[in-house]
Amino acid sequence: MSCDSSAPPSVAFCEYIDEEVLSGLENEASRLANDLNRYIHSLQMQVHQCAEITHQSTQACTLAAENVATAVHNAVSQSAQLMTLCDRLDHEMGQLATLKQQIREVKQTLEVMEYAMR
Repeated sequence: MSCDSSAPPSVAFCEYIDEEVLSGLENEASRLANDLNRYIHSLQMQVHQCAEITHQSTQACTLAAENVATAVHNAVSQSAQLMTLCDRLDHEMGQLATLKQQIREVKQTLEVMEYAMR
């Protein structure tokens, strides 16, 4: 093997290249390229799966938030209805106080009449 020693070290080359070494380097480079391709493909699949899971998670969170909003809206609406019914009941119970007083007066009148009849 004779090498050209007059060429600078950065471009020095040999006149004789060992074909077996070159073939081995090419095979190793090809194997490494294939390994890299598989690794990149695997990473792409994992990134795709992560993106899909993130999308599904976001959809689930959105649906949960919408359901909570609907439940809160319904609870507020039902609370308003309950307050309206309580106000109406309070008004109607106020009328019972008047009726109670009238019943007492009638009872007293009956007791006076009963006492007078004895």
